[in-house]
Amino acid sequence: MEGTLCIQIRPMKWDVDLYPILQFDYKITPGAPWGVAVNLYPRPDLPATWLFLCTTPGHDTHGIANVQAGELVNDGQWHIATLDMRLLRRYDPAFKSPSRIRFRNTGDKYMITGAAMSDAQAWLDNLVIRGE
Repeated sequence: MEGTLCIQIRPMKWDVDLYPILQFDYKITPGAPWGVAVNLYPRPDLPATWLFLCTTPGHDTHGIANVQAGELVNDGQWHIATLDMRLLRRYDPAFKSPSRIRFRNTGDKYMITGAAMSDAQAWLDNLVIRGE
């Protein structure tokens, strides 16, 4: 397959002070470059502000900042990720709620187009937004 593979959620009014934890089960094809990217929020005075919350080992973020809240394992086995969304405040102390979250193949430069791995596959299950 050519292009980007992406699972996107668009949470509405998610207050990360009340519910800071994003947790999910996942499985990623061995060696595939994947990451969890977050759009802090759309603002009229700024273009979309994307950051990686975490990625698979050794992948290229193409200049997009990585908060490194954890590391995704790409070994073809099921794993659980537990990520603290408040870590995004390293880049914007006023951050309150993400506008979009993408669980995505990072084989392209601009998160829109490019050549993704032809055999890259990922599974996402049991996504939970919760308190501590």
